[in-house]
Amino acid sequence: EKYFMFNIGDIVRATTRRYVYTSYMRPCLVKGYDSLGKLLIEPFDDGSTYDVDGTDFEIVPPNEILKQGQEILVKGFENRVVFKKYLSRGQIRVTDDDWFHDISIDDVIYLREFYV
Repeated sequence: EKYFMFNIGDIVRATTRRYVYTSYMRPCLVKGYDSLGKLLIEPFDDGSTYDVDGTDFEIVPPNEILKQGQEILVKGFENRVVFKKYLSRGQIRVTDDDWFHDISIDDVIYLREFYV
């Protein structure tokens, strides 16, 4: 019996920049495994399923899953911007007033906030 690292429904992200669509730090929904043991995932804001090597993935902390319309802090912006969607190649789209910006997901400042 094979050992599977993740369960169906888990939210995972790539820790490498090797992939385009399931790209670096983009949350993906685990759909299962194929007959060869490849991890089947659907990236957020994508809609397609891809098979990948599960060793390049980790569970996403719940506070680091961005939701459409959420206000977030980003390096290089004085005020909060609004998260729109995840893009490929480690990018996200945000709006600042009416301006769209595609920025690196590395520039997001995650707050360690806990809501009761």
